[in-house]
Amino acid sequence: MRFNYSKLRGFIAEYFVTRKNFANFLGIGTTALSERMRNKVSFTQREIAKVANEATKEKLSAEEIYALFFTQ
Repeated sequence: MRFNYSKLRGFIAEYFVTRKNFANFLGIGTTALSERMRNKVSFTQREIAKVANEATKEKLSAEEIYALFFTQ
């Protein structure tokens, strides 16, 4: 299943500025992040939960958090 990560890209730009910062936050390399963003590898539950916790701190709603990862 392919997902559209455009909302996640916007979240990264707004809250992490660079994809490298976001990859470091997740504890993965930039190549691994690129594979996830291109739907080559799935985000893990741990990675999604980590982003969801951070997004909650930034006052995103549950619907907005869901849209970061599960928009098709």
